Amino acid sequence: MSTVNLSDEQLLAHADRVHGSVVIITGAASGIGKEMALLFAKHGAKVVIGDLDLTEAQKVANAINDNGQDAIACLCDVTKWDDQVSLFDLAQKTFGSVDIVIPNAGVVNIGRFTELEVQDVGAHSQASRLINSLQLATNLALHYMREGEAQRLRAIILIGSMASFMGAGAGVVYETAKHGVLGMMRGLRPVCGVRGIRLGSVHPWFADTPLINEGIRQFVAGWPLTPVPRIAATALCIASDPDETTSGHPWLLPDDGEVMRLDGADCKEGMYKELDERAAFLVKIWDAESHQCRDSHKV
Repeated sequence: MSTVNLSDEQLLAHADRVHGSVVIITGAASGIGKEMALLFAKHGAKVVIGDLDLTEAQKVANAINDNGQDAIACLCDVTKWDDQVSLFDLAQKTFGSVDIVIPNAGVVNIGRFTELEVQDVGAHSQASRLINSLQLATNLALHYMREGEAQRLRAIILIGSMASFMGAGAGVVYETAKHGVLGMMRGLRPVCGVRGIRLGSVHPWFADTPLINEGIRQFVAGWPLTPVPRIAATALCIASDPDETTSGHPWLLPDDGEVMRLDGADCKEGMYKELDERAAFLVKIWDAESHQCRDSHKV
């Protein structure tokens, strides 16, 4: 395992590459999502915001438009397929493409998992709701990006946390979901690699956002918080870095210092190496077969 540290200047070194790109960001009415929307717009991206709080989302879009940039907002419950389809359709119809997708919307569920709680097995937990919403977003992202021009800059950026790598015991459900974010990013690597789509996951330490309630603030009292602008800059770096070898990795912000890109964090010993190579080969075959099937149905 190796790490690469990046300064704020390095994170924004290739920011202008997103100019003209169409970026979808969910949960961008406030917090980290809002900061990402403003930063991407600052560097010339066209921003599409999906959020349950349409009033605040529209305020963010208005601020971007008032600054001479392009943004739109719409009501979106990321747990609903129809809402996500409408969000992607809006981006396509308004700006002509979908290039960068950041499924940022999420919730915090800190519960005492060690205490018995009667639950319906068929009910959707917070963890399953988060993972299902990510599945919807990434599935749609792969579809819409495939419809666009292959030479355009394209990226999928998932938002995890330090809980993707450790457990504090008090938030087992939340930690389960965030481990799932890391697993989904790794699972997407073969297909994104074959299709030339940038990929990465962002894993910040506690940051000063609306999700930090009073109980959490007391728990982290005296500790440094990760600057929200640095989290947004990390997402921008994942999307804009022209170096193919930096794609498909987790990016960690473990405190208020520099960002760490975690390289070589996977097991490549024994049959794991064979599996990795065969998976990439199969994705290429599946993609080729899918293209042939799609072309045969074109009129």
